[in-house]
Amino acid sequence: MYVHIAIYQWRPGTSDAEVDRLLQGIRSLTGKVPGLSSIHVGKSYSPHSKHFTHAIVVLGESQGALDAYRAHPDHHALAEQIDAVEQDGIGVDFIG
Repeated sequence: MYVHIAIYQWRPGTSDAEVDRLLQGIRSLTGKVPGLSSIHVGKSYSPHSKHFTHAIVVLGESQGALDAYRAHPDHHALAEQIDAVEQDGIGVDFIG
């Protein structure tokens, strides 16, 4: 399984509704990209998350599936919107 994780902190003033809209947009890519097993999004409840508040986990059958996810036009549009309200973030990919 190929795993992509993105973890975010939002800029001050970013509304919960905007974050929810963006994350639901990412989740809506499930089924649109061949080879993706699932997309999970959510708010952290961990006391160890420091200033990061939300995460996206994408599971794919291959590196090609994750590449296709990143190249998908809907992902590009959402990524631009996320970049506009992201204060800090980190992305991690691994094979698990």
